[in-house]
Amino acid sequence: MSRLPDSYLEYVLYLHRSARHAAGGGHRGGTGFLVSEVADDPVAEPSLFAVTAAHVIDDGFSVVSLNRRGGGRLAIELRREDWTRHPAGDDVAVARINLDPVQTHFRAMARDEWFLTPKSSKPLDIGVGDQVVLPGRFVSHAGRREIYR
Repeated sequence: MSRLPDSYLEYVLYLHRSARHAAGGGHRGGTGFLVSEVADDPVAEPSLFAVTAAHVIDDGFSVVSLNRRGGGRLAIELRREDWTRHPAGDDVAVARINLDPVQTHFRAMARDEWFLTPKSSKPLDIGVGDQVVLPGRFVSHAGRREIYR
């Protein structure tokens, strides 16, 4: 698999137990990513969603942190109740999130472009041996590189 662009790090968010932990950069309980969904109304702004594993939220890590423009972190205090779990019980949780693009530095994956559906996979002939990218972290290898600038 070829190296992914460094810009992919701009899709990543961290989840913490509290805004205090987010401000200090410690006690990260998990990672997630941002997804945008275009509204049916062409003049409406896209909706933004934070996505992570439901077990991260269940373990008490519901506060999102992102990069601020110019450096530092922005903590977005979400409660466990703000997250919606997958209706079939899959280990996925999403929360609607409002971000000021002037204040924060982020990228969001456009749902229509990044997510594979049965319909979109047919012309791509995706099968055994094809590569995928799953945003997240390996718990046993957290690494040393931070996305915060």
